[in-house]
Amino acid sequence: MFDLLPFLTEQLQLPDYLHLVLQPFLIQGLFLCALFVLGSLVCRQKLALAIGLILTALCAACIFPYLQTRTEAVTAIQLAQGEHLSSEVQSIAVAFNKLAWIYYALSGIALLAAVTIPSKKKISPVLSILVIIWALYASGLALAYHHRDSRLYHPNLTAPGEVPISKPETIAPSPTQTPTPSPSTSTTP
Repeated sequence: MFDLLPFLTEQLQLPDYLHLVLQPFLIQGLFLCALFVLGSLVCRQKLALAIGLILTALCAACIFPYLQTRTEAVTAIQLAQGEHLSSEVQSIAVAFNKLAWIYYALSGIALLAAVTIPSKKKISPVLSILVIIWALYASGLALAYHHRDSRLYHPNLTAPGEVPISKPETIAPSPTQTPTPSPSTSTTP
């Protein structure tokens, strides 16, 4: 493991790999943060709630370096794909760029909810519930784009609404079954 450390450090400087490392923050990170914030709200733990909200803001803010490194890596990704797939790589990048505001807004709302925790007003729990719902939605959205990306590299995955092609099943006779002879009429002279 330690002998791979220089290699991995070098790879993290490449946008082709770094955007893949950042993507789980948008999927698993936001999902787990939403569960953590929910648990903190239920248990009424203000410190844990603040930590969860700040972590949610950080995970959502990962959209900026993710999109920057993905934009830098698109050309290399396109060169590794065929002509049809390279245009799909570009369209996924453009579509996800248009939705970046969702993550920026989530980051801002999570920070606002964390800042309002000490106040006597009941705005922090309302904002926290909004953060939970928004983080779950943003996590699902990132997961949907991840699936769309994955279909480029794994053609066995199906698109939403697409029916997987299955091979017809053939029924083989059981080895213990023996065919029963049909009754025959014997004629003896």
